[in-house]
Amino acid sequence: MSALLNLTKHQRVVLNSKYAVEWGDDYQFQVWIHSQTDSLDYSFQLFSDRPILRWDNAPHYPNISSAPHHFHDEHGRVSKSPMKGDLLKNLKIALDKINKWLEKSTSFAE
Repeated sequence: MSALLNLTKHQRVVLNSKYAVEWGDDYQFQVWIHSQTDSLDYSFQLFSDRPILRWDNAPHYPNISSAPHHFHDEHGRVSKSPMKGDLLKNLKIALDKINKWLEKSTSFAE
């Protein structure tokens, strides 16, 4: 049986993916993934007409203890992130945190 994909140490695989999901009438959830043979960059973001919550691993905040992983809150503050680079675990973390944020936000609106 032949392999569908053979890589030598000089070949690179690049994957760019962006997914957006409407979340109710007011929000959109976006997942962005850029994967290469030797690296994985990601962003999970909830937004409406502006960014609200975002987790990513862009190397912009080297002084945060979880760097390069970090979190942007609804007030624009950047802080430590529980994410470590495992996409499925990261997705679950983001969805859980978004659900909690939405529950809190809608309880204030009622």
